[in-house]
Amino acid sequence: MMQHVKRDPLGGVYLFNQEKIVHYDAQSGFYEVLARDDLTQEQITINDIAAGSDGNLNIATDDGIYIWRDGGIYRHLNRFEGIGTSEIVKTVNVDIENRVWFGTQGFVGYYSDNTHPEYLIMVNPVTPQGTLIPFTRVPVTSLTPGPSATPAASPSPDSSSLMTTVSRITDPITRAISALAKKFGANILT
Repeated sequence: MMQHVKRDPLGGVYLFNQEKIVHYDAQSGFYEVLARDDLTQEQITINDIAAGSDGNLNIATDDGIYIWRDGGIYRHLNRFEGIGTSEIVKTVNVDIENRVWFGTQGFVGYYSDNTHPEYLIMVNPVTPQGTLIPFTRVPVTSLTPGPSATPAASPSPDSSSLMTTVSRITDPITRAISALAKKFGANILT
């Protein structure tokens, strides 16, 4: 009852439908990789899958993107990680640089798994108008200093570079709130 087939760059193919994913290769034959209940207890639909050369299986669902690795959920990307305003991911593809391209209602973007733990996850959605929203990789040590952030492991950012990063994030938000406040006759932000 499988309805779709996708290539596995590590060998074989994945077959899937809205509820289940199966793998086939000549040596192992057919075996079930997962059912949607392995992802969540919610009644979601598996819309598309794409296997990466890193061994990750990227699963587009009605509840965002699930990344399956080594028999379990490695990551779950949804609106809060920046995939757009809709949880429904219709398509997912992996390019030669192992970026996971996805399509939601009104947004197209990509997720790039960063294997360096000193950086945050990078998700770049494209707005409905077609422009790529810039996201900058920010060292976690500059945002959350603590015992794991040692000066020998990574240089401490100066306050001007941290303020520049923060202002890149907050300035558009502040301008948007000011514009809305002026439109409705209030001058909240000065």
